[in-house]
Amino acid sequence: MKKTELSDRQLLDMIIRNDFPMFVELAFGVVYPDSEWNANWHIVCLAWRLQQMADGKVDPRLVVNMPPRSLKTFIVSVCFPAWLLVRDPTIPIIVATYSDDLSKKSARDFAALIQSPLVFRLSRGRLSNPRKFTESEFETAKGGGRLATSVGGTLTGRGGDVLIIDDTLKADDAASEAKRTSVNSWFNDTLHSRRNRPGKTLMIVCMQRLHADDLAGNLIEQNWPSLVMPSIAVERTEYDIGDEKPLVREPGDPLQPARDDLDELAKTKKQIGSYAFSAQYQQTPEPATGNMIKREWLGSYSVAPSRNQFSQIYLVCDPAGKAGTHNDYTAIVVVGIVKRQIYVLEVRRGHWNTLRIKSEIESLAREHCATRLIIETTGMGEGVRQEIERESRFDIIGTQPRDDKVTRVSRVITRFELGHVRLPENADWLSDFKSEILSFPSGRYDDQLDALIMILEDLADHDSDADYSGVQIDTQTFWRPNPYAILDARW
Repeated sequence: MKKTELSDRQLLDMIIRNDFPMFVELAFGVVYPDSEWNANWHIVCLAWRLQQMADGKVDPRLVVNMPPRSLKTFIVSVCFPAWLLVRDPTIPIIVATYSDDLSKKSARDFAALIQSPLVFRLSRGRLSNPRKFTESEFETAKGGGRLATSVGGTLTGRGGDVLIIDDTLKADDAASEAKRTSVNSWFNDTLHSRRNRPGKTLMIVCMQRLHADDLAGNLIEQNWPSLVMPSIAVERTEYDIGDEKPLVREPGDPLQPARDDLDELAKTKKQIGSYAFSAQYQQTPEPATGNMIKREWLGSYSVAPSRNQFSQIYLVCDPAGKAGTHNDYTAIVVVGIVKRQIYVLEVRRGHWNTLRIKSEIESLAREHCATRLIIETTGMGEGVRQEIERESRFDIIGTQPRDDKVTRVSRVITRFELGHVRLPENADWLSDFKSEILSFPSGRYDDQLDALIMILEDLADHDSDADYSGVQIDTQTFWRPNPYAILDARW
């Protein structure tokens, strides 16, 4: 009988060592014995993804964006290191958080778990006689362990097979460009070099979103895999939970209905404000109703007017300072004018060199039969303007805005408020363009908006109600020089 009971327990322990979601549930009872365990699919989803990473079945990098009180720190920073060491006590793990207090809190929870009978049994006692065990560091007799540090801390001489970054910024610091830059620089310059096995080291950034330019946003833009779970689903999304069929969230579904239903989330939004709720709870750090420019001000259209209805077709380019993915985008916006209505026809942006910018301008000018071309002559813009002018194919105006962007937006904001700016109902570029407009001035990028503002400024400088219907397009070349160009504009 004893042999059968021992065999059953050995079998169960073997299952737990190879089933991280099950380990998380058992570990919760160890670390929080007086708390009720509320099983929810998002816990299984995150735990399953981490197990897939540990088993080498998916990309070793991951950005996790989840709202507060969703157990993300417990799963990622406490349970995952313990489970990995149960399986292999030689693994070195580094866990970094934004503050020493938070780092010590998760380290204490980890200590409670690593000293528990559960871990003793699963590890067969291999973790019971550590070489080092302090508030910030646990080192096994085999050389592996967990080092707790703070974001920005020194890691000289230390490396890891697993690097975990858990909450990089306090919410109060998110608006500070200096502090966001400091976190991003520390990640790129310090932590990234601590990988013991480049290409195989597990790297997990776990945080609630706080700003469009936070670390998670930067990494997602660099094509890091991400697991994003908003408090309220905004679109139909499938999540892998280890079963044959994925779990499907429909728009409007709350993440943890047993804990935060829609009514409770509405109260939270009212309490903390739409911007904080959008970032921390919805993982989209743009306010639902916009900053300077409100969502309800943006008009829309299903079908653009025909070409002969436009009195003017603008093409404006806001070039980056220089090419390269680490620099700003170059943005090109094409707009058609019908009386006082401004129809945004197309938007393109990219990290382009001067030849590519020139090619994009010429291509769009022909495609849309643009009648007024403007380029900002800072950065690469002047070189592009000179190249286009040298070939004498297009008449393009150079300009240099003199005021800051907030001031410039303020001058033309009435155009938005009156609903004159119209966007298409569907376009590949629409989501990024609208997000940039609504997040200004707190968003990371404003290149597309800047190009649009140059158009509105030009309209303000000229009589936008004037009749430009006499402008004709040569159907053979799709171009004739713009009769309204400022001929002596040479910046």
